[in-house]
Amino acid sequence: MSIFLNDFSEFPESDTFNNVHDPLVQVKVVAAATAVDPCVEPIHFGNLHLVAGKLSFDVTGPANATVTLQSSVDLTTWKTVGPLTLTNGKASHTTTLSGPAYFRAVK
Repeated sequence: MSIFLNDFSEFPESDTFNNVHDPLVQVKVVAAATAVDPCVEPIHFGNLHLVAGKLSFDVTGPANATVTLQSSVDLTTWKTVGPLTLTNGKASHTTTLSGPAYFRAVK
């Protein structure tokens, strides 16, 4: 099973794989090409945990910003998971996985 989190920063590989407790699961944070305004704080994924098919992660960014969390199985069709408000710059999300999944946070 593969999980991909769309992140606009470089993510240390050790942070990406630290909390995955299933040797058959591959977790990657992939960067997306985008024009990023240097005056705007970027959105990041972190604190990844995968236990018994449940993936949890944090989304961090500007305090009290609202982002739309989206998921995809093919990187072509994106489904809105829901809005996340980054209270004090952070929000957490947990989901049950049934196969490969890609996630992104859109401002």
